[in-house]
Amino acid sequence: MKSAALAICLLSFIGFSTQEQTPQQIHQQLLKFRDECMKESGVEVSAVTSADQGQFDDSNKKLQCFAKCFYQKQGYIDESATLLISAIEAKLPAEHKEQALADVKKCEGMSGVDACEKGYKIHKCFFENIRARAAAAQAKAPTA
Repeated sequence: MKSAALAICLLSFIGFSTQEQTPQQIHQQLLKFRDECMKESGVEVSAVTSADQGQFDDSNKKLQCFAKCFYQKQGYIDESATLLISAIEAKLPAEHKEQALADVKKCEGMSGVDACEKGYKIHKCFFENIRARAAAAQAKAPTA
């Protein structure tokens, strides 16, 4: 199976759904974006897989451009990798909007030497926020 953790991670972070698409359709669209961006950036599958697991190679320019491409195709960033907060907010379900929007805004000030690096830093910021929120939720979960 192709590594889909980046797509799944993003889907769980944003938690978005639309009335027009089922979760499976959204997942398939994210996989399509991932495949297109891997081809466009020329990134190695292993680099994406490692990043999916939290092992980021900050020197990998192709990985940086992959991240920018992936978020741009979703409409979360523009060509210069500026977060499009209103576009993201429009995709958030009401029950998760406040928390998810707060997480997104934590990543709003990312900068880089170019748009690829900035998009990559946004991805890392999202990933770190997801991981922190998941760890906090797990710590609160009752143990059996």
